[in-house]
Amino acid sequence: MLVEAFFGEIGIDDVTWVKSIAEAEGYVSEIEADTYAMLVIDYMLPDGRRDGFVSQLRSKTNAPLLAYTALMGASVDAALRNAGFDHVLYKPLSLSVFEIEVTKLLATDRPH
Repeated sequence: MLVEAFFGEIGIDDVTWVKSIAEAEGYVSEIEADTYAMLVIDYMLPDGRRDGFVSQLRSKTNAPLLAYTALMGASVDAALRNAGFDHVLYKPLSLSVFEIEVTKLLATDRPH
């Protein structure tokens, strides 16, 4: 997986991959404030999207949330940011843009 290789290249080896919102929801109960340095979420996983999922995550952690999606437009960006995402990237996504945005978000000081 290209994105997995990217995380390894920048020194992040502890990555949890999920392939559906249902699988991701199983992790929410295990999340503590410092469990993850960042959460990267494909907004349209095969089993759809759960608009309340981001608020569940926000109640557990203040880690940066990065959305990537094939949906485009200012209204999509505004909706995702209002839902709690810190940044939104659009598909198709180049690895260089992804690297810049992930590095930037990881360098951001966040309250705990």
